[in-house]
Order: sequence, then structure tokens, then C-alpha cells
Amino acid sequence: MRSQLSRGLLAVALAGATLLGGAGIADAAPAAGQKPVDDYKGHWGQTYGFAKQNCTAFAAYRIVHRLGVKGFKNQWKGQVFGDAGHWDNAARAAKLKVDNKPAVGAIAVNDVHKVGHVAYVNKVNSNGSFDVEEYNWNNPLHYGTRKGAKHGNGQAKFQHFIHFK
Repeated sequence: MRSQLSRGLLAVALAGATLLGGAGIADAAPAAGQKPVDDYKGHWGQTYGFAKQNCTAFAAYRIVHRLGVKGFKNQWKGQVFGDAGHWDNAARAAKLKVDNKPAVGAIAVNDVHKVGHVAYVNKVNSNGSFDVEEYNWNNPLHYGTRKGAKHGNGQAKFQHFIHFK
């Protein structure tokens, strides 16, 4: 009896999510994360005004293709994004939200050294760490992922998160 009641409540909840256009339970899925996929390989010609096979070109590819931000490129909304270490300042000037909170779909920025580094956050873990997809970090001029990245001031940490959505 209890099992039938549980299944019935689940069916009602799922039906409610469907009737609400996917709101409710279905909305929890994207927050769980996105599967890392090396789909930029073969699109290296799409640099969006950034250096080929660098973290900035890969992040721009994610912004355009995964986040759906049409027209994003190195010069966007009156700003030059340039080297990765400048992205947080350019994003603020372009009126984007920049903070220290990782979220799926955010661009993580490391600006503790001269040129910086950017990566795409594809999962946030319950302990506050996060997983990223990136180019040109541990795998020069190629795709890579990192699990358990952290916010902080270190060379291998990220100081800022740009929220395009």
C-alpha cells in the first residue's frame, strides 16, 4: 500500500512538472551537472577573435554553443575580453554578473598570473568544489577536465565566476 502511494505521489509530481512546462522537479536536472564532451575539436577555426586552441577560444565556444549567447566574441558589448585574466573586468563592464559562486554554465576565471585562465563549470559538488572543462591547462593546446576545482587565490584555483545566464 505504501509503495503504491509513493508511486502515485511521484506520478502526480511528475505530471505537475509536465503541466507547468517542465518547472519543478525537472528543473533540478541541469544543476546536477553537464556531461563533459570534447566537442570543440574540429571547430578550432571558430576562435571568436581569441587565440586558437586556447582556454579563451574554448570558453567562447561554450558560451555561444552551450549557453546560447549569440554574437559573443573577443570584442563584445563594447568590451575587449582579451587574455583570460581580464575576463572578469570585461564582464563587469559589460554588465554581467561576476561573483565568487560557482554554478553550472558559469565561466571560472583565474587571474592570479599575467595572462590568466578561464574554464567552463560543468558541475558543482555538494562540498562547494566544482568540475570544469578547459583547454590548454594540463593538456597544452588540447581539451581537459578537472574535478574538485576550488575557489581561492592559488595558481590552480579560480577567483571569479562570470554568469552569462
